[in-house]
Amino acid sequence: MTRAFRIERDTVGEMPVRSHAYCGVHTARGVENFAIAGTTTRQFPLLISASAMIERAARETNLQLGHLDEKRAGAVINAGKEIRQA
Repeated sequence: MTRAFRIERDTVGEMPVRSHAYCGVHTARGVENFAIAGTTTRQFPLLISASAMIERAARETNLQLGHLDEKRAGAVINAGKEIRQA
């Protein structure tokens, strides 16, 4: 089975990231470089839920300040809903 990837760039260079992933190159590098005995964030659902709440607060703040348009704000809302349902 093949998975679709997108290429993301940072100051280190390019890296493939799964196309369906909500994270970007920085998170992908962190997962690759700082694996700790097989522990993943999936084992900490409250941490994931709290992170989604923080993202929502940031989205609403940036929307009110005019730093985020309605279309992108909607994308963040949908991503947050999917994360909370997973």
